Amino acid sequence: MSPAEDSTGTGQEHQRSDNVIHGRQRAAEALLTLIRDARYSLDILSTELDPALYGSRPAVDAMARLALATRRSRIRILVDDPRPIELHGHRALPLAQRLAGRIGIRQTDPEARRGSACFAIADQRAVVHFLRHDDYAGVIRPEDRGLARSLAGVFEALWESGTRVPGLRRLDL
Repeated sequence: MSPAEDSTGTGQEHQRSDNVIHGRQRAAEALLTLIRDARYSLDILSTELDPALYGSRPAVDAMARLALATRRSRIRILVDDPRPIELHGHRALPLAQRLAGRIGIRQTDPEARRGSACFAIADQRAVVHFLRHDDYAGVIRPEDRGLARSLAGVFEALWESGTRVPGLRRLDL
């Protein structure tokens, strides 16, 4: 099964122990490093944009810096379930609403989404990849263009089939 068929990827990238992530704190640190090191793009595939990983003040500040870094800067966030963000809010939401031209949030199409992997890709070169959404075990690959390209293909297909979430847009009255 190819990564395009199953968003968990091949699993081979999880065999090297030097970049293995275990636990929420290490996962949050790995993602913060990835976001801070990004220069022009960040793609995030997440079940519900876990606030423990993406909602800390440093993570949101790093996203803001990235979004404002250049005219070409782009952050795209795909979530399977936007209801927790709609109901409870999220620190990244006001930023996404304010910078809607640079930060997009869409809901995945349940028919297109296979597997429960979650990942973030920075600049088409660096990846943090979790095989399952319900634990904090995964890998960080600061320079793995092959894995980044493979997951970017999965992300792009999901992005194109995804839909904007009306409840997450800001209403200027």
